[in-house]
Amino acid sequence: GLAQASAAMIQFITQHVASSTWLGMAAQSPETSGVAVVVTTTGRWLRSYALMPHPNVAAGLMVLGLIALMLLKKNNWWLPLMSVLTFGLFLTFSRSAVIVWCLMLIVLTIMRKVSLSQVLTTVATLAVSIAVYWPLVSSRTLNEQYIEQLSITERQDQLQNFQDLLPRYWPQGIGLGQFALDYDQPIHNVPLLIIAELGIFAVIIWYWFMFRSVKLSHPSAYFLLAIFLLGLLDHYWWTLPSLLLLWMFVVGWGYQGKYHSINQK
Repeated sequence: GLAQASAAMIQFITQHVASSTWLGMAAQSPETSGVAVVVTTTGRWLRSYALMPHPNVAAGLMVLGLIALMLLKKNNWWLPLMSVLTFGLFLTFSRSAVIVWCLMLIVLTIMRKVSLSQVLTTVATLAVSIAVYWPLVSSRTLNEQYIEQLSITERQDQLQNFQDLLPRYWPQGIGLGQFALDYDQPIHNVPLLIIAELGIFAVIIWYWFMFRSVKLSHPSAYFLLAIFLLGLLDHYWWTLPSLLLLWMFVVGWGYQGKYHSINQK
């Protein structure tokens, strides 16, 4: 998490993503077409990729990093790290990840898994970041720039494509990975994407298997909730093998915690 946040800050300051063969990262600059940017009246601003192929993916991992930090470290010495992670998350300008993080913060607070100092640290960091970079935040939230309007239009088109497929392919789907091949991009919703590619029965089995591992007293429950919420707003937990593997690791961790407690009884 700290490595992701540090890379995010360096990239935003330099407005450049350096290429890396070892990390599988391509060079990115805001002037290049197709690069994730925030457009304002002053120009194009690079959204931080951190060490991932897209800012949204980096943001999703930083959300998990923040949850881990809140659950595992309640010592005040870790508050600066929490602030760094929150700022790194902000610099991705990922609307979906920030929304999910705010929801998870509410859940963790209700479940009394976080301290007041932790909540105040992350809220204050977000508030100051929004105030300082308001022109960029307003561009992402008010959808006045063409690039934001295009993003919304693309997601509406993806939903329409899904609705066109559903009547014909709802039992068996069109095939794993086929949605992106047929329609440029996968639909930004994991449950709907699974239905489109593998059918309605597959999504029922998939989420039944996932939620069956949940034990509220186990930390994995909060990670799974975050992954589920992020999956409602983007597709990378299903389309990126490394993220899918991480998802399955968390599910397995949940089963391990659940059956370990049963065996102790």
